[in-house]
Amino acid sequence: MIIKKILNNNFLIVEENSVEKIIMGRGIAFNKKVGQKVDQNRIQKEFVTTNSEFGNKLAFLINNVPMEIFQVVEEIVDLYKKEFNKEISDAIYLSLSDHLNFSLTRSEEEYTYKNMLIWDIHNFYPKEYQIGIYGRDRINQLFNLNLPKEEAGFITLHLLNADLSSDDPSEIQKIIQIVQEVTDIIRYYFGIEFETDSLYYQRLITHVRFFAQRVIKGVVGSEGIGNEELLSMIKEKYIETYRCVLKIEKHICKKYDFKLSAEEKMYLTLHIQKIIFERE
Repeated sequence: MIIKKILNNNFLIVEENSVEKIIMGRGIAFNKKVGQKVDQNRIQKEFVTTNSEFGNKLAFLINNVPMEIFQVVEEIVDLYKKEFNKEISDAIYLSLSDHLNFSLTRSEEEYTYKNMLIWDIHNFYPKEYQIGIYGRDRINQLFNLNLPKEEAGFITLHLLNADLSSDDPSEIQKIIQIVQEVTDIIRYYFGIEFETDSLYYQRLITHVRFFAQRVIKGVVGSEGIGNEELLSMIKEKYIETYRCVLKIEKHICKKYDFKLSAEEKMYLTLHIQKIIFERE
């Protein structure tokens, strides 16, 4: 791995097996010259720059963003990968580093703006949100700031949008919107507020999140005879809960042109009913 260009004390452009890369590592370029080999033990992150637009944007950020921000992003991404066993797009090093750097600027100007999805992110993606909290706390610690909880929400959104298991980065916002709409219908129908720490609530949210993904992708559940028979029994036993599910079905059908299957109505009724039982 040979040095082609020194960007600053912490970033190098190198060539390895005819492939150009940007290498990140604290002090990795100290006392180094073009043409020398890279100290492999000091490498923290490698970026392949076959995409010139990505390389140009990264080079710009390298010259304008503190090294500590890149390190926090690396910590956040590593935590996410370990917790969920998923891969994250390298694009997050551009988007999240740029966002956090902008957050520092807003903080210096004593100006912040609200993340209107903060409640939804916290409740619908609680484990991911905890990584966002970690990232917010690390930035506050390193730069002696007091960034609000909204920043944790923004960090979480960047992680979710960079998750390579999601085909469409805008899918997360759509899922959150559908989950919010479904839970609002349940809340208003029964006149209740959810106990968000409840196991049954978490199971409902998990189910509705997967349901929302099916709505977005247009994947309809099973209409099998067994499901129809079970649904018939359930709707007779839990009349009011099933009526609530019909309201959900009407809304989803009208807004998203998606018809709930017998399977979906059955499981949704059962999940809601468990919450009702819990409150009695």
